[in-house]
Amino acid sequence: AILLVVGIPIVYFAATVLLRPFRLLEAGSEQIAKGNYSHTVQIRSADEFGRLASAINVMSREIEEAHGKQVSYGIQLEATVAARTRELERMKVGLEHAVAERTEQLNSTNARLTEQSAELSRHNKEIILFDRSNELLQACQSEAEACSIISRMADELFQGDSGALYL
Repeated sequence: AILLVVGIPIVYFAATVLLRPFRLLEAGSEQIAKGNYSHTVQIRSADEFGRLASAINVMSREIEEAHGKQVSYGIQLEATVAARTRELERMKVGLEHAVAERTEQLNSTNARLTEQSAELSRHNKEIILFDRSNELLQACQSEAEACSIISRMADELFQGDSGALYL
């Protein structure tokens, strides 16, 4: 009975003293795992627990520094991306303006070329008609035959125009 009365407090005291460092290490590790990198494990002994706590504290500081660098790099990267995006947007607007301007020039040039092509086509048709009429007129035997050819030629040359031709 005396052994129980004396033994239980001694076992309780020994368990408390031995388990306290484990609990402190566990609590500190949980805090660090949650992202609280500034947390330090408060074990100051020179035994294995103290060395382990010191190593965890060093690791926690290094993680905190690395995390800080990573956050700083992320902010810097976001600023660089934002600046480049603004620059690209300005370039895009400039290119859109240049493309619109060039498209307008090309459309205008295309319209002029279409008109010139139509005019050349009309002139070409007139030249062919005059050439054919010339051949027919040279082969005419009478003045009436020549007048008939000239009348047909005038109808073809002046399609859609009203008026009269006096020969």
